[in-house]
Amino acid sequence: MLACDAADQSVEHDDKIDLSRLPGLYSGTYPCSNCPGIDVRLWLRSDGGYFLRQNYLATEDVDDHLSYGTGRWFWSMDAGLLTLQGRGPQRRFAYSDGGRLDLYPPPTLEHSLFVETPQVVFTESFRMEGEYVATRGSETFTECLTGIQFSLNDGGERQKMRRQHRLLSLPQLPALTVIQAQISSSYDQTTLEPLAVERLLSMKPNTECKVSSRD
Repeated sequence: MLACDAADQSVEHDDKIDLSRLPGLYSGTYPCSNCPGIDVRLWLRSDGGYFLRQNYLATEDVDDHLSYGTGRWFWSMDAGLLTLQGRGPQRRFAYSDGGRLDLYPPPTLEHSLFVETPQVVFTESFRMEGEYVATRGSETFTECLTGIQFSLNDGGERQKMRRQHRLLSLPQLPALTVIQAQISSSYDQTTLEPLAVERLLSMKPNTECKVSSRD
C-alpha cells in the first residue's frame, strides 16, 4: 500500500524514486543514552505491513531489552518521506537511493537503517493481537495493525487455541486473541511461513480488533 500524505515538513527528494525498491529488510544500530546501542531490524513488506524489532543492548548492570512494533507503512509523495503507522506516534524516515532510511526530523546523532543484502530470512518472536478464527478445515489469525492474515503451523500452543475457541462456542466466529508467536519469512521475504504460536495469552469471544492502522 503506497499512499499519499500531506505534511508540514518536507525534504529534498527524487520525484522519480522507484517505490518498488522500498520493501525489504533493513537493519542498523541506533545510539542510546543509557546503553551501548539499540540494534534495529525493520521489515517493510510489499503488502504495506511492517514488523519492527528493537534490542536495547545490555550493560554491566542491566540486561538487554526487546521491543516490537507492527503496523502499516506508506510513502508521502508531497514530503518525500516514509511513514510507519502503528501504536503510538508515527515514525518518519527519509529514503536514500541504495537502501538507506534516516529518521526524520534528523536527531542530533545519526539514526540510520540500511537494507540487508543479500536477502535473508526474517525470524522474530512477536506479541500480537488479532482475530482468530477456527473452522473444521482451517485456522487463521489476522493481526490487527497490519491486517495480515496468517495460517498456523502444528506446533506450540495451536491446539490450545483451538480448544479454547471451541470452549467459547465460537464456530467460524472471530475472537480477539493475544499471542506470543514466531514470524518467519521466506528467503526472498515475499511470503510468510505459517505462524508458530508459542503462547496463548488471552482470547475474548465476540470481540474484533478495536484499533487498526488499516482504517
